This record gives sequence, structure tokens and C-alpha cells, in this order.
Amino acid sequence: MRFVVALTVVVGLLTMLVGAMAIRGENIFDADDEATRTPDVTVASAPDFTPGSGGAPVIPTPGPAGDSPAPPNIPEIRVQKPEYTNYTENITRVREHYAERHTYNTITVAWRPGTFPPERAAEVADTAARLLGEANARIQTNFYPEMEIFLADQLYAPECLGCQGFAAADLFQIFLLQDGSLAADEFEALLLHEIVHVIAAHEISLPHSLFFAEGLATWAMTDYLVASGYISPLQTAAWIHQVGAMPSLSELREDNFAGRVRKRAEYDGAASFAFYMVETYGYDAYRQMYTLDPPEMVVDRTWAQLEAEWHAYLDRWAGNVVNGVDAQQWWGAMSQVAEGFGTLYTDPAPVTAEQYTSLVQARLLVNRGDIDSAHVALNASGLVHRTAQ
Repeated sequence: MRFVVALTVVVGLLTMLVGAMAIRGENIFDADDEATRTPDVTVASAPDFTPGSGGAPVIPTPGPAGDSPAPPNIPEIRVQKPEYTNYTENITRVREHYAERHTYNTITVAWRPGTFPPERAAEVADTAARLLGEANARIQTNFYPEMEIFLADQLYAPECLGCQGFAAADLFQIFLLQDGSLAADEFEALLLHEIVHVIAAHEISLPHSLFFAEGLATWAMTDYLVASGYISPLQTAAWIHQVGAMPSLSELREDNFAGRVRKRAEYDGAASFAFYMVETYGYDAYRQMYTLDPPEMVVDRTWAQLEAEWHAYLDRWAGNVVNGVDAQQWWGAMSQVAEGFGTLYTDPAPVTAEQYTSLVQARLLVNRGDIDSAHVALNASGLVHRTAQ
């Protein structure tokens, strides 16, 4: 079974993938696929990165109410009219579709002919090489495979409904949506997330559990989100818990994780569980549970006991106010963003580029905690019921 993991914008069609992943026999880097090469990008085998406790990223601790600075300015976003255009499945079709290819050392960057300037490939390959080293450092592995990175100039076809990032780990392929809806300061976080999926599938365990797969990848990218001014998934998970919207561990372990916007509680909940496990029991214990060893064998706790401890851990941040925003305000706006993207992906045909732009702007504003501005953008999108400002 081909395994894929996606960090999507909205409602996705990730079906829960259970069972072993069969690594396909195709040679991904056939001689026929050789692209014109420019000077190699060096992939560092020993990156300069010092993990935190057990390899965990530093956990940002929000200050008390009123202690945060004013929300930063959000980069201007311009997107095209949304259309289902690009593919993520069938290796032959994918390579024919993303036919413009540029190879740098072990990394190939590809897109539909003429959709991006050639120099973009070197930028992406250089970033990927650096993040490959950092991903290995964060999850304590040493795996540097050849990879293909496909940039999509428009939305993916419904085979990957609403995908923002997508990893076909068995084929060492990563897909990144580059239609303008991903802010420049989100790019590295998303790419790191997808690289972690590729490495973990081969070096830790076959991804039998999306709860652990998405939890690990979201945990790993948290530093990049925070550095760009976005609220930590740990903080938002605490808020989701505070308002009573966090699924149980049993539900999280069975969920299909079909997109971080539509499944924000699930993604951030899984990441916060990773933070809790690493801080409480160490990264090695979390990694062992990633392989689906039962918690009784790993930390001498039942799932019920871990759930109670995890909830108590989240309580440490649940009452925080960040940028003047509390749990109720943030979750209310986030729920409306999810509603807007649900409307968009149900039928993108009537949605204009201006509406899509406003909805993306709202998503970024909510993720920064600028809720008042997010309501303005949500109303401008016309894709949700009018919101309170």
C-alpha cells in the first residue's frame, strides 16, 4: 500500500492508512529523467543543530495577559482563482505533468513547464538540503535519500483534496502547493514537516498511525512557525482543550487527519501529545510508542493514565491570553476559517481569486492571533456566515 501523509489546507481525502507500506520497485531517478544540472547543492551530513531535551524543539511559553506585542503585519497575499489542476498520484502521470525538472545533487525540483522561474528550483533545493539535515537532527536519525519535490501552481485534484503539503514517503516525493496561498514565512515549516514524514517512514517505523506521524511532523516544525510569528501548536492545543473541543486520545488515534485547517484539533492535539511525552518521559519513549509499542511496556502507564496527565499538561497554557486573544476567541475564529475552506473545496468554481485571497489572509491572521483583522477578512471572503467583529 502506498503511504502518503499530508499537511493540507482544508478538508482532505486522507484515508487512514493501516498496514505495512510496500516500498515500490520503480527506480525514481531513472537515467531518462536526468535534467540539466547546475552546480551541486551540498547536503550537510552533520548539521549545526542542538536539539532541546530529548531532541524536542524549544517550547515557547506565552506571557501573561497583555504581555504580548501588537500583532505583526501580515505579508500581502495574492492567489489565483482556485481550480483543481495538479496531481499527486501515479508516478508516470506525475512526472509527465511536472515535466520541467531541475536536479541539484540528490534533490530534484519539478513543476508544470513554464509555471515558475528556473532560479526557484535552486532556492528550493538549497532549502530542502538544509532542512534535511535539521530534520535528521530533530528526530535523531541519519537518513539522506534522493528526493523529488513537486511545486504546484494550482490546487491539487480531488485525489488530494485541499492538500497544502503532501509526502509520498515510499517514493521519496514531496508535493508543495505554491499557488500563492502559502505565505513565504510558512514555506520552511511545511517543507520540514514533509521531510520528517519521509525520514520517519524509513528510519523509525512504517506510519501505521497518523496520530504519531502527524504529531511528530507538527512537533518538529513548531520552532519555524513560532519564529515566523505564528502561535505555537502547543498553545492552540491548550486552547482547544480549554473550550472542550479536543478529541480523546482514542479518537485521535483513529482519526484520518484530513487537513490541519479542518482538523486543527487533531493535528495540534497530536503535536501537543508529542511535546508532553518528550518533556515528561523523553524522546526515546515517544519514538518507541511511535512504533506502536503499548504505553504499558514503554512508560508503565495506560492510555487512560496518559490522557489524564496530558490534559493536566495542557492546563498549564489553557488560560493564557496571547495578543489579547483567549481560547474562546481563537477557537471561534479558527472554526470559521475551517468553515470557509470547507465551502471553497466543496465547489471552487464560483469562488473568485479575491475571495480566496481573503480566506487565506484570514487563516494567516488567526494563526498569528489577530482575530479582529481575521473577522474582517472572513467577511470579505463571503465564504462564511457573517462574523462578529
